[in-house]
Amino acid sequence: MTEMNDKKFKKLRGRITEIYSTQTAFAEATGRDRSAVNKALNGERKLDLTEVQEWARDLRISPEEIHLYFFEEEVVKTKPEPKTVYEVPAA
Repeated sequence: MTEMNDKKFKKLRGRITEIYSTQTAFAEATGRDRSAVNKALNGERKLDLTEVQEWARDLRISPEEIHLYFFEEEVVKTKPEPKTVYEVPAA
């Protein structure tokens, strides 16, 4: 697991532990394949939107909090490009 994936899913792993004790218990209780859960948490498999919603439901994560558990916030500061001004020649 990379450091980025570890950081990204730390909160989600904590929630799984809080509600189900282990990833295996989470997988079994929710009818998911343990390997698929593990791969998702290791960044080897992406969850689609439906899966994110299902996981959130099973982990009692409100819609307002989904982004805190499933999505990275990355803010990139960029410098605006200067605008080019073209003069129209007089006719």
